[in-house]
Amino acid sequence: MMDGESRFRRALLDLFRSSGNPLTLKVEGNSMKPSLSGAQGVTIDFCEASTLAVGDILAYEAGDTVVVHRVLAKRVREGRVEIYQKGDNQQIGTWVNGEQVLGRVSEVQWINGTRFRLPAPSWTATARCRIAYIKLTCTPSWRVRRALPWLRRILHAGRRQQP
Repeated sequence: MMDGESRFRRALLDLFRSSGNPLTLKVEGNSMKPSLSGAQGVTIDFCEASTLAVGDILAYEAGDTVVVHRVLAKRVREGRVEIYQKGDNQQIGTWVNGEQVLGRVSEVQWINGTRFRLPAPSWTATARCRIAYIKLTCTPSWRVRRALPWLRRILHAGRRQQP
């Protein structure tokens, strides 16, 4: 059951989403250090969970707060999208229901007012997220030892090809 403040927050988020305008929020905490840190603003472009890519920074609802973390994996379970997310400064991530997702972080604003538009995640960032996901979720260590050299070769080959 939602109290009055939670209903107001929900109505406000729904109003922003329906307007088509992005939402700017202040970042608190250190779960996304060094990528994001306290006293920075982030701009959230509302979108469906199915449109997020591995490596994106997403915003989702967790109780009465909005959490900003990185997408490490995506899956569809029983017809619903689920996102495996983790803060850059955290050891363990969690699966988030796609219905909790508000959108993708598209811009970061530093304390001095400088704005930086986040590009789409590159294939190297995507590969790094997949490596992190493998390390976190594969309990048998032989699988990790077998997969990491293969993923490292892909990363190094990509670096040689880039100008």
